[in-house]
Amino acid sequence: MTRVSGWEIAGEIAGMVTALAAAFAAFQAWKGLSTWRHELIGKRKAELAEEVLSGFYQTADAIKSIRSPLSFPEHESKDRERTKTETEDQTKALDAHYVPIARIEKRSEFFSDLLAKKYRMKALFGDEVDIPFNTLNKILNDIQNSAAGMMRSVKRGRRIESIEKLWDKWEDDYMGLQKRTTKLKKIY
Repeated sequence: MTRVSGWEIAGEIAGMVTALAAAFAAFQAWKGLSTWRHELIGKRKAELAEEVLSGFYQTADAIKSIRSPLSFPEHESKDRERTKTETEDQTKALDAHYVPIARIEKRSEFFSDLLAKKYRMKALFGDEVDIPFNTLNKILNDIQNSAAGMMRSVKRGRRIESIEKLWDKWEDDYMGLQKRTTKLKKIY
């Protein structure tokens, strides 16, 4: 039987302690990396949520501006295509009804950027984030469709009595959406 000296045992123990220290250091590094990754994901979520929330606050103000009855149709509707058969009165009415459409088009890049964030929000927060984005899209479509409907009515040469309720809805959609703007703020 061979005798093992104290120095050999101490050397073996030192090797084991070194291996354990390395394993502990690796575990701590993994734990730190995992924590850092979770913090980074949380930070990204918070930044996106803040960006989208800020966008919806800006949207509420933009919709108020889009629907504002104060307008300068001769300036704001200058890009509207005119026909050769339009009378002067029709041109004035068509320009006035085109203002909300022009205002939306002026902000189209902003709205497109905000609506495009819907998919990142869904990926990080789930399907329920569709609601404010869909509400915004509906509001913008209602304003544009109502303004376009009023323009079609003007092109026909009269306000058709049989569609009085529809005319009132159109006016409410593009000039009186206070309920929806407030609803959009409450949703988000």
